[in-house]
Order: sequence, then structure tokens, then C-alpha cells
Amino acid sequence: MRESSPFRGVHGHAQAQTMLARAIDRGRLHHGLVLSGPAGVGKSRLALALARALLCETQPGRGCGECTICRRIGEGRHTDVAWLRGEGKSGRVRVQAAREVIASTQGAPFEGRAHLVLIDPADRMMDQAANALLKTFEEPRPGVHYVLLTENPGDLLPTVRSRCTSIALGPLDPEDLRAAVDAAVDQREIEVEPATLRTALELADGRPGRALELIEDPSLPALRQLLREVLRASGAQARAQLYSGDGGALWASWKEAVTTSVDPELLPAPEAEPAVIKGGRASKKKRKSKAKAPPVWGTPFQQRRTLARLTELWLVHLRQRMRGAAGLVEDTNTLAPDDFVRQVRVVQGLESSIVRNPNVRLALEQAIATAAGSLPA
Repeated sequence: MRESSPFRGVHGHAQAQTMLARAIDRGRLHHGLVLSGPAGVGKSRLALALARALLCETQPGRGCGECTICRRIGEGRHTDVAWLRGEGKSGRVRVQAAREVIASTQGAPFEGRAHLVLIDPADRMMDQAANALLKTFEEPRPGVHYVLLTENPGDLLPTVRSRCTSIALGPLDPEDLRAAVDAAVDQREIEVEPATLRTALELADGRPGRALELIEDPSLPALRQLLREVLRASGAQARAQLYSGDGGALWASWKEAVTTSVDPELLPAPEAEPAVIKGGRASKKKRKSKAKAPPVWGTPFQQRRTLARLTELWLVHLRQRMRGAAGLVEDTNTLAPDDFVRQVRVVQGLESSIVRNPNVRLALEQAIATAAGSLPA
């Protein structure tokens, strides 16, 4: 049986957890930490666990996860834990926000033993914001800790990076990934089909955040059905499936997967703020924003997103079949080793062409025909 983690609620990243827990126990936690790793790997979860370990009074140095302090930290309502996030369409961390956070840490903590500032994404700090923080790194105050979260540590200013302790977080192993996802699903009270959970875990690449994103993706069941039809079309009945028209099973499943995919442009825009009345002039009545009507076959964004997800599923399925497993969905195709290799190359080529291809449906048709051997590879 695997040993319990130092920080409650954090699965995996054992080396990072142990290092941070020991530093807290010895009173030698560095004032600046850089937590780096791919999106969804658990950087924010570990940072919040660190905050609980520093401020929890029930289990100091570990965090109980259940007391009022721990709950408020998780809900973003603790006065000694500040988030510095990217703003606007650019997602940049602005200098004014950085200065306000710095000012808030100049006095003693309001409630606990320390101030903690979490910066996400740290690599999106404007140079002025990073330089404003630099002096606090050069002359750190006791009890003030900065945690910089980033997918790209190389994009941090070298002067900032050199004054921090860097901790790289890698993908979780299958056991920790399943434990992390199961805990999050229970906490959020999400009902998930076993097949959807299995697919999400396979596609997550060891990242629990990615798995949860897939579980909550309304298009995933439709994508699984699309994969089934693509596999049928790449088998013995390729010609009949490919050229069955829009009403055929293949393209009907394509339409379903595309139109259930989320396009931010189709979501209702937030309502405008009420106009301020100046000089006795009445403001115009504000209009409610409406969601845009989607095209019958989906938007270009939806089509590209669907094809990108399909290629992920297809590649994982082929690799599982090559290892002798059943694959992600039912598949009656019998392929020789050379056929598996050829199909993997076809799907990889399709994956790399999505961004620049103006007609992704035609690209999918060609890939299916090539995978079936109807076109040269």
C-alpha cells in the first residue's frame, strides 16, 4: 500500500511534497517558489496545499483540509492568501495589480502566521510587474512567500527565476492519477460513465486537471461514437461509409461531435454594465446579449477542435491495440503490424495538418481513405 502524502488532498508529486513539508518543519521554506509543469498537472492544488500547511492551526505544517481556515483557503476567502492572476484577453499580470499585492504584504498577516501570494500564470507577468516584485525577492520579509505557477519557466525573467527555488512537477502515474480524479469527481458530485472515465484517463497524459476537463466535456460521448464510425470506415466497408453522404452514420456522427463541442464565440456575452447618468441625461436601456446561432455543421473552431480531439482518441486507440489491448471502443478491424504503423503515421499527419487546413472534413476523408488503403500513404 502506498504511503500517505504529507499534504492532505494532494496525489502524486511525492518528492515535491516531501521537500516542502521538510522545509516548513525546519522553518526554512524559501520566500520564492516556482512550480512548473504542464497544464492540469496539479500546480494550483499543490500551492493551495502549501497555503493550508502554513496557516492551518489544527495540523500545522500539513493542513487538515477540514477546518475553517483550510476551507476558506480552498474557497479563495482567506485574507492572508492572495492570487495574482492574468487579466483581460491577453492574460497578462499587470504592474498595478502586482504593486497592490506587494503593499498588502508589508504589514503583519491579518489572521495567520504568514502571507502567501500565488501568481498564475507567472510567465505572463508584464516586465514592469516582474520588476516590481524583484525587490521583494532581493530583500525578502520574514513570513512572506511567493509561489509562481507556470507552464513555461524559461519565460520568466532570469533575475526573478534566479532568486527562487524551482520545483518541476511531472505527470502522475496511473494509480495517483486515478486517485486524484476519483477524489475530484466525488467532491464535485459528478456522475460519469465508466467508458467516459476510462477515455479521459487515457487521454489525460498523467494530468488530473486534463482528465476532469475531458469528463466535463459534453462532446466526449459523441467523439467516442465518431471514433467507432471512423474505425468502421477505415476497415472493410471504407468506400460505403465514406461516400454514404451527410445522412450516413459516419458524417451524422461527425456532425453530432462538432455541434456538441463548445465554441466560446457562441456563448452569450456578459451583459453590459448599466450606463451612468450624467448631466440629467437618461442612459439608454441596456440590451441583453444573446447567444449566436451556430452553423448547421458547426463553426470552423468547433470542426478543428473536434478533429484535434478525434486524432487524440484515434492514436491512443491504435497504440492500445498494438499492445494487445481492446482499445478505447469496439473495433473489429484486423491489422497486421505494418498496418498499425501506417495508420499511426496517417493519423499523426492528420493531426499536424489541422491548423493550416481550410477544410478539415476533407482532410478527415482523405485520412480515412489512406488508412483503409484506398489512397497511397
